[in-house]
Amino acid sequence: NGYCGVYIYLDEVGLLKQLPKNERAGGIAKACGFDNAEFYGDVYIGRTQIQPAPMHNVDFPLADMDSGAPWLRRAATENYEYGLAMREVKDALEAKGVQQTTNEDDEQDCGGYKWSQDSESVEIQLEVPQAASSKDVKVKFSSSKVTTSVKGEEVLSLDLFDKIRPDDC
Repeated sequence: NGYCGVYIYLDEVGLLKQLPKNERAGGIAKACGFDNAEFYGDVYIGRTQIQPAPMHNVDFPLADMDSGAPWLRRAATENYEYGLAMREVKDALEAKGVQQTTNEDDEQDCGGYKWSQDSESVEIQLEVPQAASSKDVKVKFSSSKVTTSVKGEEVLSLDLFDKIRPDDC
């Protein structure tokens, strides 16, 4: 899809504010494969491009709101395929004995560090001595590993599940 994504931005408490149901936004979400999505109040629909990095907003003309727009015709299939791919990743992680989390409130404590992830990023937390400054902490990304050192001493080295592009980190 050319590294493009279309997102719906909404007021997360629209229902609590007793805003009217947005049937059109719900219809767009359903056309994208999300059958039970409900929106209340106004929404904003935008497009992002992730390549070339960094991720940035791109034009989303009014014509792209048409029910026959190419992105909308592809969306349900692309979202389904993405879900299948994420299931494969989850199954592979479980086969390796790794418990994955997709909720920031549900961190995995791995003895010496914690990690969490969502669909966009992975966050790794580790404690460093109070005497260490930000200049003392170095993080190095390679295509298959992330290494952290404090004051020149390696404190964490993790093999990654899949290859990454270090320049995007």
